[in-house]
Amino acid sequence: MGMNPEHWQGNFGEAYVALMAAASGLTVSRTHPDVDGADLVVGYKGQAGRTRHPKIEIQVKTWSRPESDDMRWKYRMLSRQYNELAGDDYGLPRILVVVIVPANPEDYVSAGEHAITVRNLAYWVSLEHQARVDAKRQHTVAVDIPLGNLLTTRTLLDLVSGPQSTRIGR
Repeated sequence: MGMNPEHWQGNFGEAYVALMAAASGLTVSRTHPDVDGADLVVGYKGQAGRTRHPKIEIQVKTWSRPESDDMRWKYRMLSRQYNELAGDDYGLPRILVVVIVPANPEDYVSAGEHAITVRNLAYWVSLEHQARVDAKRQHTVAVDIPLGNLLTTRTLLDLVSGPQSTRIGR
């Protein structure tokens, strides 16, 4: 018996981000148990500016029916999850990563003679400068994710080891 579709999709999203971290030469670990809204901790072994071994926390969400306009993805999330990312009072920077996945799990990965293809893409946003919402009055929050915030090996490395303005100011 396999995982239910929701767990399957979420597991794939976390594996996608872990794959990007591995391809970037970064460390990655799962938070266990996931009680504070961070799924993964991604870090850099070494010195980055004045910081030794910098890290970020990432909440990973997956989305099989994405909606966008010409400038941004329009992602809707539960207020309690949003509140775990909003604000600037965390010990480590927190990033929301949304992995756009195919509707059919069988299309997540395909293998050929010379390569594998992992579908589709991931995007990131920091909610550091956003205010928390009253979750009792507002069940969900719409989060705008700029289409330019494509998660690549380079941007993930910059998010972890770059200066504060590069890390979370986009």
